[in-house]
This record gives sequence, structure tokens and C-alpha cells, in this order.
Amino acid sequence: MSILYVYVCDDLMALVLSLVLSSC
Repeated sequence: MSILYVYVCDDLMALVLSLVLSSC
């Protein structure tokens, strides 16, 4: 369960980072 949470969190962070880079 903990691993799944970390995976989702990491995926969300990657999505946010990609949106920020795309915004720039």
C-alpha cells in the first residue's frame, strides 16, 4: 500500500513538473 502511494505521488509530481515546463 505504501509503495503504491509513493508511485502515485511520484507520478503526480512528474505530471506537475511536465505542466510547469510546458507552461514555460
